[in-house]
Amino acid sequence: MKSDLHQLALSIFQLLVRSNIYLQVDWIPRSLNKHADAISRIVDFDDWGVSFEFFNHVDCIWGTHSVDRFANSQNRKLPRFFSRYWNPDSEGVDAFCYDWGGENNWLVPPVSLVPRVIRHLADCKARGTLIVPKWVSSPFWPMLFGPHSPFQSCVKGSIIFTDVAGIFVRGSVRILFLMGLTLGLMCWPFPCPIVNLLFL
Repeated sequence: MKSDLHQLALSIFQLLVRSNIYLQVDWIPRSLNKHADAISRIVDFDDWGVSFEFFNHVDCIWGTHSVDRFANSQNRKLPRFFSRYWNPDSEGVDAFCYDWGGENNWLVPPVSLVPRVIRHLADCKARGTLIVPKWVSSPFWPMLFGPHSPFQSCVKGSIIFTDVAGIFVRGSVRILFLMGLTLGLMCWPFPCPIVNLLFL
């Protein structure tokens, strides 16, 4: 038995006794509880973010940002945020289901979603600051940076950080780091462009 869980159960029991609440607990075998069990096993491999110092630095340049489109309740950088799954205080789940127009969007998406982020910004005629790896062979690179000009017309500015130490922070999924796995952007060995986009 785990002592911390035992203490938590005891605290709940004491609260129930003090409040004169009767609670009946039923154990349900895994074989009959497949939905809840499956949800508890979801691991969000894209649970990472940027440091508050980095956010504040970029926000001073291209802010004030109004909404964090790819966050959770632990790594959000703004009071208003959208998350992949339900989170306390989240304005919604799946940022792509919402109009991004009229906002200055803070965008730190999983790398696999960068092309979709750029298309959604264009569809919504929105603006935002997008954090991406400097990955010139990626599908999103020509969407941002042109072959004959520094960048596409939608890009209003770009800053390339060559020293990425102190920019990225791990998320709440600690088990992956305990297992010795390094995930995506946590160990970017290459520069990190920060792009300010405006679609009209």
